[in-house]
Amino acid sequence: FDGDSIVVDTTGELVARAPQFDEALLVVDLDLPAADTATSRASAVLGAEPDPGTLARLQALSGGNPMLVRELLAAAQHEGSITNTRGMASVETAALPQRIDDLVAGRVARLNAETRRVLVLLAHTGPLPSVRLQPEAVRVLLEAGLVRTGAGFVAIAHDGFRDAITRSVTPAEARELDREA
Repeated sequence: FDGDSIVVDTTGELVARAPQFDEALLVVDLDLPAADTATSRASAVLGAEPDPGTLARLQALSGGNPMLVRELLAAAQHEGSITNTRGMASVETAALPQRIDDLVAGRVARLNAETRRVLVLLAHTGPLPSVRLQPEAVRVLLEAGLVRTGAGFVAIAHDGFRDAITRSVTPAEARELDREA
């Protein structure tokens, strides 16, 4: 166990991350059929089987992570860059973000200032009780796929998202967030 691992289910949803693991936990790495997962995920979103070039790009950019496949395709859908020809779907290469930071930056850029403040606060502090947050901001963040909710708390949807958002925060913003938390 490397201390930075996460556990996801077959849909790519976060189940646990390193701080939640128990010292006595036995971690077993399983070889999962990443290409098959990417193909089925892409087919479901695209409405057709992805062409070989699109599948190769998705596989390379996501490393086979189903959550990242979903997010990459969501970005392509938002840009309107998916085409279906003769039963095969393709995505323009330029429409696929090259890094998770690019994917998150595109979504964050569409947020208003108050909603971005809530997102950055969650990234900086970790999960917060939903009653402490502006309901409209939480709704917008849920629709954008940037946060998840459960048991009365709101949290960043994925560790990679949190890291990308945290990297975008200036030192002055970080100090303000510390005071607010």
